[in-house]
Amino acid sequence: MKKVYNQVYGYYSNIEHHNIFFGKHYVDAENCEPKENIEGFEKLPHVKSSVALYLFRIIFIEILGVFNYEFQLKWGEKLSEMRKVHEEEYDLLKE
Repeated sequence: MKKVYNQVYGYYSNIEHHNIFFGKHYVDAENCEPKENIEGFEKLPHVKSSVALYLFRIIFIEILGVFNYEFQLKWGEKLSEMRKVHEEEYDLLKE
């Protein structure tokens, strides 16, 4: 679960826990000011809503799995189906 969480929110946590490379897409380091026109911004994976939704979904499925186990809800078949659909969507996301 921790690995999946880090994959989903790794890009977003850079805002709060940045390193020396943070901001290279947004800041003109030579002039120390924000870039007005960010080239290729829409191509960055962490700003695509489809990527964020895809990654969030696996966390949601894992949370449902924990509830299923803890409360013996008998959702095993449904969760398996959800995981299968999620894995199939990975190929669509790569396109």
